[in-house]
Amino acid sequence: LGKEFRERGVELLFIDEVHLGTDFSGGMFKNFIKDLKPKKVIGVSGTIYRLVSTLAGSKLVMLTKMRPKYFKNVIHTTQISELTSKGYWTPIDYECYDFDDSKLDLNSTGNEFTKESVIRVNNELGINNNILIRLRTLLSQGYTRILVFCDSVETALEMQEVIPDSACVHAKTPKKERTKAIEDFKSGK
Repeated sequence: LGKEFRERGVELLFIDEVHLGTDFSGGMFKNFIKDLKPKKVIGVSGTIYRLVSTLAGSKLVMLTKMRPKYFKNVIHTTQISELTSKGYWTPIDYECYDFDDSKLDLNSTGNEFTKESVIRVNNELGINNNILIRLRTLLSQGYTRILVFCDSVETALEMQEVIPDSACVHAKTPKKERTKAIEDFKSGK
């Protein structure tokens, strides 16, 4: 497949979300790059670290320090403060609440909590209800652009049902619906 792209004149490979674990050591991706023979490969990521599990536990490793090493240099870093000051990013106003995570279960790798335990503990502690109450308060104060991250797609869909003029965007949202929801969000609709 890489050869077909090379024959069509592709010389630059641009890889988004490289922190998610693109396997440069073998498999289809390595074979694609080998066949493509790009002159340049640029990787982009929201984080230049990858969480790696070892016998001693988990640790963050820079992509330029991974073995096998594929990327040699970080050529640009943009800080959120820079994006905010230039108007590309809205300043975030965090609201933090006490949360007892002792009842959460780790997944088999020990790197994340299981989806089931997050949903269970959120239900036990009434987290989603508290979010709904806070959301309604913000709406009554005139806020029109509110972004809420939920513990599951199911919860997000339930929130959408009870909050007027809201939208739920998730991995399976059709592109046309996703685009409309983003445009409506930007316009304050």
